[in-house]
Amino acid sequence: MQCCKLQVLKKISTSLIRWVLSLRRNKSPMTQQNEESASGAPLLKYVSPDPLKAFGQCEILSNVAVPLITVGDESDITKLPVTITNLPFCMVMSQDCDLERDFDQYKKDKGTALRHILLCELLHTDDQITSVSNGMGIKTRDLKEQLPRDPHLRHGFLEKLDGKTPELLADFRMVYGIQPNFLYYQMEHNTSQRLIRLNSPYKEYFSQRFYFYLNRVALQDRYTSV
Repeated sequence: MQCCKLQVLKKISTSLIRWVLSLRRNKSPMTQQNEESASGAPLLKYVSPDPLKAFGQCEILSNVAVPLITVGDESDITKLPVTITNLPFCMVMSQDCDLERDFDQYKKDKGTALRHILLCELLHTDDQITSVSNGMGIKTRDLKEQLPRDPHLRHGFLEKLDGKTPELLADFRMVYGIQPNFLYYQMEHNTSQRLIRLNSPYKEYFSQRFYFYLNRVALQDRYTSV
């Protein structure tokens, strides 16, 4: 009788071991990352971009010059002056697939597949960040804790990376479009720099925050059912 019990326990143990091994073989990358994080190996929030490849979504750039048309009293639209706005820090928000297709076209014949690359301005000075927190009626340290939990806010907080970037605050309303070939030109002449980009799953989280804000729907304070 005791021998039979041992055999049954042995079969159950063997089945459990096989089941666990099958789970480990078939687990998703996200599950694997979570397990690695739980085991003490930190997830990489930022990674370095490859300068020989296309820009990536949620890649942080520095010193980007964006041309803007200054509208005044000039009646001839062809004579409107163009001014250059410098963005000390900004983030690429266009989709990876579009960026890769555009980069391939540029390498081929200096052409572009996109009209514009979408950039989101990143606030970086203490005064800028303090101004945002004051406008919300909270302290700066509370702002950093609240932003990741509230998907409805127009800002996203990015932790500093020593030697690369300071603390940054994305303003989802401050969005610019820049001609791809002009952005490539700045990189080739070293007037702008590619710094770091968000790694998965932080990239997907941040881009969803950005597009969620752009797709918000405004309702009247009072409305009636029909």
